Amino acid sequence: MRKLYDYILDLKRYTRLNTNIKIAEYLDVSRQYITTLKYGKCWLASDKCLRVAEALGIDADEIILAINAEKSDDDNIKRQWVKLVSQKKQEINVPDRFKPDGSPRRRMAAKKQKEINMLVLSTDTLPSNMKVIEIHGFIENNLPYRNF
Repeated sequence: MRKLYDYILDLKRYTRLNTNIKIAEYLDVSRQYITTLKYGKCWLASDKCLRVAEALGIDADEIILAINAEKSDDDNIKRQWVKLVSQKKQEINVPDRFKPDGSPRRRMAAKKQKEINMLVLSTDTLPSNMKVIEIHGFIENNLPYRNF
């Protein structure tokens, strides 16, 4: 039985919406809300289901029926919902505007730079592996200046 979060995973796998943050922005919800969907503690409204279906190129009825099946406590009713979901099941056909664009799945961390100010009175006081490049500069990731 497919659950709502399976469709979220399909968004990550088949579209340019490959992170919870991108999906949350597309659906106009918080990132935490997307994570909560994973545990079945909340559900998407029908307008959000329409947006998910649009991005996957499938019918929104399939997602709404899957949500109803997931919510159902009675096994007989759940089986009927699952049967309806299987009848409505479509192959994912992602529209061009949602196709992956090669963007990374994770946010790239900004490089940390530390500004240093050096006052060199004499080059004799520097260690032999360092060379004065300029009096004011940057050290990236706490590494010393490189000789250019």
